[in-house]
Amino acid sequence: TYDASGDPAYVTTGTSGQVLTSGGTGVAPTFQTAAGGGKVLQVVHGTTTTNASTTSTSYTDTNLSTSITPATGSKVLVITSQGLYLNNTSNGINARIMRDSTVIQTFLYSLYAGTTSLAASTSLNYLDSSPGGDGSTAITYKTQFATRDSTESVEAQLGSATSTITLIEIGA
Repeated sequence: TYDASGDPAYVTTGTSGQVLTSGGTGVAPTFQTAAGGGKVLQVVHGTTTTNASTTSTSYTDTNLSTSITPATGSKVLVITSQGLYLNNTSNGINARIMRDSTVIQTFLYSLYAGTTSLAASTSLNYLDSSPGGDGSTAITYKTQFATRDSTESVEAQLGSATSTITLIEIGA
């Protein structure tokens, strides 16, 4: 490269993973460590075909869960695809995403089925911006559901349908 007066200038050699960065007009470029934020650090995927059923208005597990060990400061994008079934209901289903024992997002599916049954493919997605990972402790994400009327039943993975959960760790 050349310096501000047009004389040749030497650029020191960088190390693996560094990027060449401009110092502006008249300043020789230098090698610097690449910024770390926003990179996908890991992807964890889980599935279940195990049926879950409840007539309770209290939340219960849907059998869909998986764990990830995120680094300090990372975010975790939770993406789920799950089949839910309403048995002769007009009241709907309450569903939520849990991080270990903490509720991080709640959803309400108000579907009118009248006196018939209704199956719905649902997506529960959430960006957990502060999972509290330390790089060595696994964190479990799972879905739970409840009926809105205890005289009705709701099911997940009806007929052994496959439900999925994907966790994407995004670096700080």
